[in-house]
Amino acid sequence: MEQAFRNPGGTPVMDRRGVLSSLGRRQQQVALLVALGETNGEIAAELGISVFTVRNEVISILRKLSIRNRSRLAFLIGQDQFAVES
Repeated sequence: MEQAFRNPGGTPVMDRRGVLSSLGRRQQQVALLVALGETNGEIAAELGISVFTVRNEVISILRKLSIRNRSRLAFLIGQDQFAVES
């Protein structure tokens, strides 16, 4: 049975298998690198974009997923990857 993630208010955020699929291509790239623990500067260098652009992408990702921080994003992506591998 699939379970919806819930934000602090208790409302469902999304199905656990939909974390990356709900993001655009660039957002997926940024989200995966965030999940690996890379800083905005490291992500910018790896993707060839500015740190400002990375910051904006991270903010957009967090808002889209209704989550508050990078740690939660990394957790959700880890859960998403585990669900795919299982």
